[in-house]
Formats: sequence, C-alpha cells, structure tokens
Amino acid sequence: MSRTREQPPLPRLALRPGEAAEVLGVSDDHFRRHIASELRWVRRGAVRLVATSEIERWLEKASAHTLDDGGMA
Repeated sequence: MSRTREQPPLPRLALRPGEAAEVLGVSDDHFRRHIASELRWVRRGAVRLVATSEIERWLEKASAHTLDDGGMA
C-alpha cells in the first residue's frame, strides 16, 4: 500500500545517534560521550538505532536519579 502526499508522515520508532542527540537537545559529542552508553541499541550492519521509547525510558531514569541526588544540577 503506497502513501499519498496528503497523509502525515509516519511516526519515527527509532533514531540514529545524531538524531537522538538532536531530539534531546545536546551535541552529538556530548550524546556519544555521556548518554549513548546508557541506552539499548539495535545494530544491523553499520546501522545503529535507538528506539524512541528507549530515549523516553532513559529520560525518566535520568530525571529520577537527578532528583534523588538533591535536586537540580
């Protein structure tokens, strides 16, 4: 079934590393150094993808951790 131009784009289920950094609002370098290792990745050949739900899970975990450490950093 082909999509017509009038239909909205399909929601993204997974992102490449640079796209994940962009949606989190951090630089690619910061993402790769400080965040990427805490995420679960899908690897197929040279392609690495992280599920958008995994990014949301990480945000929940990271924000809860920050609050446990005494508030805003």
